[in-house]
Amino acid sequence: MFVKKIVEMKQNLFFMALVAMLLSACKNSTDEPQPSEGEGHITFQVINYQQFSFDDESTRASVSNVDHLDMAIYDASTNALVNHVHQAKDADGYGAFSATLPYGTYKVVFLGYKGSRTANVDNIAAISYLDDYVPDFFSKTLDITIDKPETDARNVSLTRRVALFRIASNGKNPDDLSAITVEGNGGSHHFNALTDKGAQVENRSYTFDSKNRAGKDTLSVFFYSFLTANEATMNFTATAYDSNKNVIRQRNFTNVPMSINQATHYSGKFFEPDKSTAGFSLQLEDIEWTDTNYTY
Repeated sequence: MFVKKIVEMKQNLFFMALVAMLLSACKNSTDEPQPSEGEGHITFQVINYQQFSFDDESTRASVSNVDHLDMAIYDASTNALVNHVHQAKDADGYGAFSATLPYGTYKVVFLGYKGSRTANVDNIAAISYLDDYVPDFFSKTLDITIDKPETDARNVSLTRRVALFRIASNGKNPDDLSAITVEGNGGSHHFNALTDKGAQVENRSYTFDSKNRAGKDTLSVFFYSFLTANEATMNFTATAYDSNKNVIRQRNFTNVPMSINQATHYSGKFFEPDKSTAGFSLQLEDIEWTDTNYTY
């Protein structure tokens, strides 16, 4: 009887050891550690930019409507720039991007913008342009992990990140009109791609060459700004100069309501004397922007 119990105990121990070995084999087959070092290839296609109207319904347009596209890749832990590709509008494969990166985590920032200047993307939290310029500007920031040799291609849609202040003048412009300088207070000319907002509140001044509008009947000035919040109140001073840099006319626009993806229009006769009372009107002119319109 005693011998029989010993045999049963040995059999039980054998079966327990066998089960442990099987479980260990299964675990090793399914939980094999992934390599910690290597490189992976990732591909992106910027397919459009995205805009919003009053009812929050999006409209889309081709990337051919922007003059430049950028892809900037930053290390997710340090925010250091590790890769940057710029494409001009007429480049082959415009909108298609790819990169080969060491395994790790990254922030990938895509920019789309108009105009002749190109973006300085060295600092992910303070993307900027020469001379404090701000263009019509779109972006998208993605968090990605590279942990295998090949990653599926991704489509990217860009969203407008700027607010627009526009002055429209009706009536004959002075024959000696040379330039108009607009000073803005309350916006930003540095873009933080981590927050999709302006980096900080700062003053900005920009001078527009207006010689080709001298003596003409209409005039429009477009002043874009990044905002540190979705909405902000800004103050503007617009000054017109002649060819000798003498002031022809100056107007102040105070407490101007500005919102990201909103165009705030002031229209009137810029060069005429002020009226005793100012009239204001509001209308939606362009479904691609959320527009706020005033008459001065």
